[in-house]
Amino acid sequence: MKQVKTSLKNSFKYDIRIANETIKKTELLQQQLETINFRKATYKVNLRSMWENEGEPSTETIYIGTIKNAISAAEAEFKRKNNRSDVQAWYTVYILIGEAYVNVPSACWKDYKENIKEVNPC
Repeated sequence: MKQVKTSLKNSFKYDIRIANETIKKTELLQQQLETINFRKATYKVNLRSMWENEGEPSTETIYIGTIKNAISAAEAEFKRKNNRSDVQAWYTVYILIGEAYVNVPSACWKDYKENIKEVNPC
């Protein structure tokens, strides 16, 4: 029983250390967020092809500018690479904050996807 208790204590100490490191990194990202110019930010857009299992490649596009233009550039790259006139893919959008790419919630960019007319105020 003593071995179990010791093992659990060590596990908890490790978990606390990792959580504290994550908190510090998140606080730094939060500070860096205030300095970002969202019209000239670096975005990474991953378009995972819905036909990937059939051999169609997915794409990853790095773009500096607006999130709307980043998505347009990613869609153009996807179409070009796959010789398509449309985009059948799952989207994931990231913004570079400091040295980390951070996931942008889809509510802030989904309206910029191809064939969408409404614009979200995010």
